[in-house]
Amino acid sequence: MSADVRLRHSYDARAATLLESLSQRMETGLFLPIKHGDDPALASLAAALRRALEALGHAVRLDPPAEWEGARAVADDAVIALPGTLRFSPRTDQLAMLWAVRDFEHLSETELDLLCMAFLARPAMIANLTPRAKVPLRLASASHDKIRDFAQKVADVFRLLHINQAQLPNFTLR
Repeated sequence: MSADVRLRHSYDARAATLLESLSQRMETGLFLPIKHGDDPALASLAAALRRALEALGHAVRLDPPAEWEGARAVADDAVIALPGTLRFSPRTDQLAMLWAVRDFEHLSETELDLLCMAFLARPAMIANLTPRAKVPLRLASASHDKIRDFAQKVADVFRLLHINQAQLPNFTLR
């Protein structure tokens, strides 16, 4: 084996390559778990959003209902929730964004206040939640043909919130 090959494939060189790759991921990409309901249509929509976010350079994990509160979910700093008819309760220590593609009437005021933003599929849903919402409510279609644009909006919102939290230690979303 040549000295050049040994140098490029040493443990130190491999570790440096891995660290460089990880630091680039940290600078450019977010890690965004998607908690989706058990309806097959929601799982399909979550998978489409995952592909779109991954195409933008972000790491994504899909969490079905059985894994919403699992061991690996404890470390999630940010989540996207597509709960369908299931109850989703954001944690106080994480950035949580809701994408409600169906009527979502059972969200309590406390749960609504813990969100950083909610995307809703119909104007009537926005009108219904506006009187009690302290977070921004936006219209977002549940169609697969608009998923790339939606993924970019989601990533931009989380990046902005993440930067603000890093720069301002006492930053709150309310």
